[in-house]
Amino acid sequence: MDDRAGGLRAREFETLVEMALPNLLEVETIEREPNLDGGRGPDFLARLRDGQVALVEVKTVTPATATRVRQTAARLVEYGEAYARGQAENQRPPQLVLVTSGVLAPERISQLMEAGITRVFDGPGLVAAAPQLPWTRIDVRERANPDVPPNLYVELARTLRQISPGKPGWAGYQRTVRDILAAVWCPPLEQPLSEHPNATGVNRRDIIFPNYAGEGVWKFLRDHYEAHYIVVDAKNYVKGVKKDEVLQIANYLGNHGAGLFGVIVCRNGPSVSAEITRREQWIIHRKLIVFLVDDDLDQMMSFAIDGTDPAIVVRQKIEDFRLGI
Repeated sequence: MDDRAGGLRAREFETLVEMALPNLLEVETIEREPNLDGGRGPDFLARLRDGQVALVEVKTVTPATATRVRQTAARLVEYGEAYARGQAENQRPPQLVLVTSGVLAPERISQLMEAGITRVFDGPGLVAAAPQLPWTRIDVRERANPDVPPNLYVELARTLRQISPGKPGWAGYQRTVRDILAAVWCPPLEQPLSEHPNATGVNRRDIIFPNYAGEGVWKFLRDHYEAHYIVVDAKNYVKGVKKDEVLQIANYLGNHGAGLFGVIVCRNGPSVSAEITRREQWIIHRKLIVFLVDDDLDQMMSFAIDGTDPAIVVRQKIEDFRLGI
């Protein structure tokens, strides 16, 4: 995958971050790529004026999924532990700082902080903290869909959070999921077809996005995963979806019909049985199913406002799944 951050190569972005660190933190000295406890360390070790140390990890690819957030946080925590092993017992623990080029949804930032990260700076935070630097070199994007005003994403996010999980909110949840995905995916996908039955009327898909994309993530998914139509089921369950829900969407998928790619949008993620069944459907039938939850929808809307391709969330979800098998 390309190592560019909005057109800027990773090393160039790291150089800009190094220049911005005095604006982000009370920095006295900066060390690049320190070795901690005999092993690899973060991108920067910054000694602060108050005597504390900050370990700074720079991500040109924004961690957009919960799995990526956990992995990123775990690595920084490991760096912190390695640094602490080489210090006196009364030494203050280091600050753990993550810097990324893209925009992180508030929920993702909260997850990072809960996992032990001290400070998080994303693209907008960098521009605000160090406006004198040429961030325009990495911020030349236009919004993914300029026809969608940013305040619509805010309203959709508010509506989503107001819908309680459970049967009474099912219709509102399905409509809101449809509206969010249409806002972040169309174009390049076509506008969704809602509750579209197959020829026999037995299988009724909640939402279908025709995929005629000529480039990018969606073209890749069509070419490599038979994602001719993006089949979406919205499940407003109080608990996580189970095996039956995975089998249900798998029954919608086929080489001679919608294709082999489906998405389950749910409130609390999959159960263990759902994950096992998803893996079986992929390994045996080549049917690829992705789970999205509220935080993923929020991250896609944050990307759309910033001008980053919201489909990056889907791409990372697939990578997390396939690399985890």
